[in-house]
Amino acid sequence: MTALSENNTLAKNYSNAVEKVNSFLMGKFDFQEFAKNATEVVLKELNLAAVAIFRIDHDSGELKSYAYSVNIPVKTINRILGMPFTKVKAPLGRKNTNFTEDTANSGQIHTSESLEDFSRYVVKKNIGTTLQRILKTRSHISLPIKVRGGIEGVLFCASSEATMTETKISLLKTITTQLGLSMANVMAHERIIKQYEKSLDDKDTPKKKKASIKFTLRINEDIEQYLFFKTHNTKMSKAEFVRDLLQKKKNQEKDATRTER
Repeated sequence: MTALSENNTLAKNYSNAVEKVNSFLMGKFDFQEFAKNATEVVLKELNLAAVAIFRIDHDSGELKSYAYSVNIPVKTINRILGMPFTKVKAPLGRKNTNFTEDTANSGQIHTSESLEDFSRYVVKKNIGTTLQRILKTRSHISLPIKVRGGIEGVLFCASSEATMTETKISLLKTITTQLGLSMANVMAHERIIKQYEKSLDDKDTPKKKKASIKFTLRINEDIEQYLFFKTHNTKMSKAEFVRDLLQKKKNQEKDATRTER
């Protein structure tokens, strides 16, 4: 196989990866589900050893881990960490700690042969080195996930390859752009839910059963396209679709609360 044909094959594989990432993320509104799907598809399509997504919590001022996928048993990772991965978090704004935090704070992309460079001062000393030995990784990268220009999370990837090639880094940049667009939908959905919850009284019932309260909801082009897609060739308006979506979410939460009791 010539170098040109190899490059063409590689480009086709990467193009397929981008398309699959996009298809897996469409229509996801729950962040946990969104993060889990994202890490799984990136790990598989790019043949990586580990992928993790961190999200910035502006209320607590922390960078929190939400999901990860690895090529070894999850229990092994949690045992080494001494806690579930989703419990890992770090305060924002610290300097000279690790590359993951710096990516969240500055938006800089970082690469390193050492996993310890991405976990230092967040987990116990040398845990990163232990994880790297078990995962058999040789190159690592952290990239910012941006929503409307602001940093909202970090994508971390680890590979068994000796280096992160420029081609793969370029692909990961494209994927983080996709993640940002999808995250915008998730965040917009979360805001809608919060607004709705604020409109409920102490008994968890609407103040008025009849839909008579009007308010203006500003959305971006991505959400507008999604609403058009969901209501096109149906008898349901965009407003009715959003209202029905909220009602289903409310009913699901009430059912979950009854189950817990």
